Amino acid sequence: MSAIRNILLLFAAMGSISVYAQADVRGDDTIRTDSIWRIQEVEVVASKKSPALQRSAKGDWKLDPNAVNFMPRMLGDSDPIKAFQLLPGVTTAGELNGGLYVHGSEPGHNLICIDGVPVYNSSHLLGFFSIFNNDHFSSFSLNKSYQPADRGGRLAAVVEMTPRDSVVQRASVSGNVGILASRITGGIPVTPNSAIYLSARVTYVNPIISLIEGGFEDNTRLRYGFQDYNLTYVWKPNPKNKIVLNSYVGNDLLKLKEHQYQVDFNMQWLNGIASLKWERSCNEKTLLTQRIYMTHYRTNLRANQNTLRMKMPSRLTDFGYMGNVDWRLGTWKMKSGGNFIHHILHPQYPESVNIFEGINAGNPGRYEMEEFAVYTEAEKKWEKLTMNMGLRYSGSIQGDYYNGGAEPRIRLEYELPGNRVLSFSYQLNRQYMNQITVSSAGLPIDFWMPSTKDISGQKVHSLDVSFSQPLRNGDYELLVEGYYRKLSHQTIFNGGLLDMFNQTYRIEDHVLTGKGRNYGVELMLRKSRGRWNGWIGYTLAWAERQFPELREGNIFPAKYDRRHNLNAMIHYTLDNHWDFAMTFVYASGNAVTYPRAMYMIGENAVCVYDEYNSSRMPAYHRMDLSVNYWLGHTKKNCINLSLYNAYMRHNPVFVQVGVKPSEDKSGLLIKKKNMSLYSLLPSVSYIFKF
Repeated sequence: MSAIRNILLLFAAMGSISVYAQADVRGDDTIRTDSIWRIQEVEVVASKKSPALQRSAKGDWKLDPNAVNFMPRMLGDSDPIKAFQLLPGVTTAGELNGGLYVHGSEPGHNLICIDGVPVYNSSHLLGFFSIFNNDHFSSFSLNKSYQPADRGGRLAAVVEMTPRDSVVQRASVSGNVGILASRITGGIPVTPNSAIYLSARVTYVNPIISLIEGGFEDNTRLRYGFQDYNLTYVWKPNPKNKIVLNSYVGNDLLKLKEHQYQVDFNMQWLNGIASLKWERSCNEKTLLTQRIYMTHYRTNLRANQNTLRMKMPSRLTDFGYMGNVDWRLGTWKMKSGGNFIHHILHPQYPESVNIFEGINAGNPGRYEMEEFAVYTEAEKKWEKLTMNMGLRYSGSIQGDYYNGGAEPRIRLEYELPGNRVLSFSYQLNRQYMNQITVSSAGLPIDFWMPSTKDISGQKVHSLDVSFSQPLRNGDYELLVEGYYRKLSHQTIFNGGLLDMFNQTYRIEDHVLTGKGRNYGVELMLRKSRGRWNGWIGYTLAWAERQFPELREGNIFPAKYDRRHNLNAMIHYTLDNHWDFAMTFVYASGNAVTYPRAMYMIGENAVCVYDEYNSSRMPAYHRMDLSVNYWLGHTKKNCINLSLYNAYMRHNPVFVQVGVKPSEDKSGLLIKKKNMSLYSLLPSVSYIFKF
């Protein structure tokens, strides 16, 4: 039992202390004119100078999947989530954490979707990789400032991964071979009116682990693997109708065997989605879209020692429907619709054999909740002014408990002389699914709880003001944005894994509810044309929380309150064969809780902690470099060399706390040691397209 306990203590400690490019352009274009909306299938292969990052009229950022190939790679694989982490307003979480911390909010406040279907865990390999295969998607978008009325259910941001859904006329194969993982995507025409896209990604990290196992303790064996599989089938029976089937399955398995203490430790997590979408152009002014879907996420941590058996399963299944109609009312662009989700949740409760009889006798085992929303949205452009306004009504039903209300929103954009743009937005968002964060180290042991009588739904009032100024004939753009978020019913898990081993354990008893506010200002200088291109962004930010049970009810910094954040991405094209890229990240230390004293009771050390989040981790900074050598002149095949953490900064993953004797040997002193994972990670990969 001691080995299992040590593993759990480690997890608990981690939880508490803690382009621009010459690119091929392909995709499905939606053409909107003043008199007609129609879907046009386009498959274009061309050498075109196109910005890697574009900002739409509604303020969301769109990332070209091809452009991700030009950025430095982590162990040979490119990642759109890491590209979004380079934007101002998105805080770097650090190593072993692949989440997006947008405008001071936590990853559980983000809605991450594959073609509109929610994904509840988007990370592989403890946060090193995301689950998204670049080649399977036509675009990635991040909306961090204003969410239109058809988006909701989360407080912070919406990340949309749009699969390729054009009807291709010829077969194509693309992929990447890296150090730890490889991926491949095939686009295959089935009939003149249909096509299928198949993608797979697998890891082969275990041979590398085998080479370094000599550094482990004797008789210790570690194994890890993950797989991703995507399928998209698109059928266009006639010019007015299109049917798209999407599915995704991803699986991770981590195994650790320690023979001396006879410990067998397994951790597994799985994502699965399936959706069916029908688009119909009813007439020249009306587009109808309907979608049904299922999404499933589960985790299971198992630890065995001799005859002892312990497991901590958690799973979540959604069945949903979304429908909307785009239409015109005179010069107004309108959108109306609704959605319904049936949630089935099995939160994380330990199950054991031969440890404690009758453990967790109060385990409810299963929650069910219905979530719904209806909305309408209107958009109109005058000569200088563009307005988007919407009204959304959402609610949730869990047993006999109902929670809901209206969610108004409005965005105004005014064009000033000199192509300058001033925008303002306000919105109210509600969230009925609560992520219970147990670990901050990228471990998939966080779980979800529905809005209940004890854990109310969350709410946020958001204000955003932005100003953009083109410079040097449009080669550069300066963007300034300020934001303010007032949050209600925020949650903190005030416990640990070991607290769950109690006969009377209830999750609700360990979840605190409070309020908070996030505010800050962002600066971004972006260059989209020329051999040199990219961006540099700076964010001055505050994220504050207030809970009656913590720090006597006074305001304190949230865990990922980082005052200063600096992000940069620079790309340089030398010629048709060579291009170079550099990314840099700096973030001041996040808030943590350290022990201030320690004393002994028998042979056991007992810690006395400082006030909650009263200390800071060291600042985080990292530079990544890469070079691409393109084979031939079509820019379809290349060799990538990348250096992750190029100047070998030892960024701590967590802080190890221990004791040492005082100088006079009369007592014990606290000692802290920053624990980093690695220094420099070089990689080589081969990108291909046929």
